[in-house]
Amino acid sequence: MSVWNSVEGRADVVVQAGTLIFGATGDVPVGEAVRSLDPVCADVLRDGFTGRRWLIERIDGFLAARPSGYLWIEGDAGVGKTALAAHLVRERGWPGHFSRLTRGGSAKVALRNLAGQLAVARGLAPDGLLPGRWGTPEGFETLLARLAPPVVLVVDGADEAERVPGAQPWGLPNELPAGVFVVGTYRTGSPPPGSSAVVLRLAAADPRNVADVVAHAARVQPDLADVARCGGVWIYLRYVLNEIRQGLRAASDPLPANLSRYYTGVLESWPNSILPLVSTLAVAGEPLSARQLAVLSDVDSAGAHCHRTLRPFLSATDGPDGREFAWYHASLREFLTGVHPGEDGQEQDWKWWDVLSSAATAAHDRICSHYLASARTDGYALRHLARHLVAAGREDDLHRLLREPSWFAAHDHADTIDDYLSGVALARAVCARETDRALAARRPAPSLCDEVRYDLMVASIASRTNAISAELVAALVSGGVWTRARAVAHALRLPTATARAHVLAVLGVADLALAEAARIESAYARAEVLLKLIPPDPGRRPDLVAKALHATAGITGEHQRAGTLADLAPWLTADQRDTALTLARYITQPHARARALTALGDHAGALAAVRAISGEKERAEALAALAPRTPDLSAALTLAHAITGPHRLIAIAALASRLPDRDEVLTELLSTPVQDHRAEIYTALAHHLPAAIAPALAAVTEDPSRAEALAPLLTEPQLTEALRTADPRTRAHCLTTLARHLPDPRQTLRRAHGAAKAITDAHDRAEALTRLAPLLPAAPRRQALLDALAAATAVPPENRDLPAGLPWPGPTRTHSWPETLVTLSARLRTGDPHDPRSRSAALSDRIPHLSATELHDALDAAPYGDRDLLCAVVLRADEVAGDAEFVALLRRVLRGGISRATCTAVLAAALGRLGQVAGEDVADRLGDALADVHRWWP
Repeated sequence: MSVWNSVEGRADVVVQAGTLIFGATGDVPVGEAVRSLDPVCADVLRDGFTGRRWLIERIDGFLAARPSGYLWIEGDAGVGKTALAAHLVRERGWPGHFSRLTRGGSAKVALRNLAGQLAVARGLAPDGLLPGRWGTPEGFETLLARLAPPVVLVVDGADEAERVPGAQPWGLPNELPAGVFVVGTYRTGSPPPGSSAVVLRLAAADPRNVADVVAHAARVQPDLADVARCGGVWIYLRYVLNEIRQGLRAASDPLPANLSRYYTGVLESWPNSILPLVSTLAVAGEPLSARQLAVLSDVDSAGAHCHRTLRPFLSATDGPDGREFAWYHASLREFLTGVHPGEDGQEQDWKWWDVLSSAATAAHDRICSHYLASARTDGYALRHLARHLVAAGREDDLHRLLREPSWFAAHDHADTIDDYLSGVALARAVCARETDRALAARRPAPSLCDEVRYDLMVASIASRTNAISAELVAALVSGGVWTRARAVAHALRLPTATARAHVLAVLGVADLALAEAARIESAYARAEVLLKLIPPDPGRRPDLVAKALHATAGITGEHQRAGTLADLAPWLTADQRDTALTLARYITQPHARARALTALGDHAGALAAVRAISGEKERAEALAALAPRTPDLSAALTLAHAITGPHRLIAIAALASRLPDRDEVLTELLSTPVQDHRAEIYTALAHHLPAAIAPALAAVTEDPSRAEALAPLLTEPQLTEALRTADPRTRAHCLTTLARHLPDPRQTLRRAHGAAKAITDAHDRAEALTRLAPLLPAAPRRQALLDALAAATAVPPENRDLPAGLPWPGPTRTHSWPETLVTLSARLRTGDPHDPRSRSAALSDRIPHLSATELHDALDAAPYGDRDLLCAVVLRADEVAGDAEFVALLRRVLRGGISRATCTAVLAAALGRLGQVAGEDVADRLGDALADVHRWWP
């Protein structure tokens, strides 16, 4: 199966970052985002549009009577829903999207398409680029809110659209802004979620619809016999007209009684030799060229049949490999995959069901065999092979395929990780069905081990994603290793709103960052994100500053609030500064209050706060921060001289810079004997007095950790001498700092790069390389960033195996616990409802006393990623849950977006029960799974 070892001829593909959507388009040319609707409209309206005036009047009445909202047109297959949508797009000029477009069911494709059309119509992309965030559910909702009404969007085929949790089909907003309307269609039986939309029923048998079909036939083909047989089904009439044009039917030929009989008659008229082609078209995941169809169906004449025999029933679009074909309508595609006749089915129906369902399975199998034996992996295989393997009953091949690291590498190279994860989900679902059957039969379920193997794989990819810092993401973009689009996609796959918002903020994607910030429970974390957005977005600065100040008011930690106020100070208006000063003055911790008041310009208040600081080191630091701005220099100096320890020199040195006899004071300070904290004291003096550099350098040689603060003042030989005994991390950081201040830093940068690569701790190595990379020339910069990426995503040795054991005190009481989950939730709300530690502590105390049913409620309330709590849930489940309930709880825990380390800890907690449920060899099988994922994602 050479497909497993072929990645476009490359054997050295690097699996980078574990990002869950690679290559998702960000800022792209509008022309690439907008899908031309002309071919669809020309195709479905080729004979014009007749009637349906009664339906269009209902649509216009809805738009006139409502402030905004959804109007859905529901109808059976073939009643003309797409033609109606195309008519509205063409005649009204409304932006539209059709699921029949290539990959038209994709939310990303649909939102980009609609956003691009709106941008063109409203002049929102003057530079020709469409912001990538507008192609996401959150960003598209923001776009709609900023448009002047009215806005009417037309969407067709919602039953075939991607469903995004918490949204309408294609990720459209649940609630539309004022003046925004969506007119959409869907097939009967697949309604969109929610109940607030208005639904109009388009029934084939409606006399008005039947009359429209007859009128249309009379206009287009006046001599058509038996038009009433079409029964109001427009697709039936279309096929008949197409056959007449192709010379495959005469207008006078009688028509079968209904669409199903028509399909059967057409099928019987085709030669048996093209059944593999017919079935290949039916199971294909997207339109295919004649060359692809010939290969996948083993029908050499596929092209000739697509252009002649089958042409009345096919759609044809221009693709990179020539004309691409697909069945025009879903009803025919479903018929050709085998529709079960039901109890009242006729013998002919049963015959064709058997033939067509078998042919469809054979088509799936044929496609699988081709790609598994192929020497190259094309995009179609990456997108659809997993689905074909399941449909062909080749689950074992799917499991083998997914366990090959080269298959993941192929997806990584082609930017189709989403499709890879979809394949994992399919395989895991296959295993889950086997597990459930075994549990129901009360026999061992070894397939449960395969389920958790896939959970480990997903957790490994998630861990790689989570491990990449926001700073590294920004460096990867600026260094050209990642596109901005790829970085945004990475951010959107992070597991928490805080993590997503931070990365989006450093990327400057304000709309999405703000949307994620609004979801952050912690006021401090939310304020941090808003602060990151303020400098790069001056147009929105007033709004961002106001939101950050509001968030700061909710920060309970005093040092955190002080730091946020200090960072916010440069952007505040006079009124906002008054509010910030009030918040600062409520801070009771003197050091924190001094920091906030210093930054906000209340120098008298800051000086008073400094007096209250008990620690001499902290008091000296606060005075040094206040020194450049305090008007009461004499009082500050008095406070500084009152410090008895060596840090007095730091405070006096900072204040001395404003004295008339500055040099004399500093020189006197330099002559003061210093026994302790020499590196810190002399380094602080060196920033004010060049003569202090020599003693500072001597002191730093004894304490290299202080070298970074001194580095900007040194030559490279001086710094090299100071770092003789320093560890690689200190060397790398100091040399990087020095390089920023040198006119020709090349030699220093080379040494810094060597030191950074020599750091043994992977996290520290990633951090050092991230800091260094922007200073390097292009080629070494790229390599440094790749090395940083590899280091950031490396698995610590302690996480490579299942933990040896986990402490579990067990329950002390089972039924007499005085607090229910309801009262526990109420108690949590009286404290800080957003404090994960408080919630974890309360839940952890409760876990040993919960029933299996209550454990599900506990998981609903558990903070993300609380490893100990999740392990406690699994251990408790082992005590109180039956096998089926235990498996259900384990699945919930493992599929909650957890990290690989948490996943392995949970599996260790579950190991004893897994042995009972899945078989005695479970430890060995899980060990093999761990070895595999560490081999793929080291």
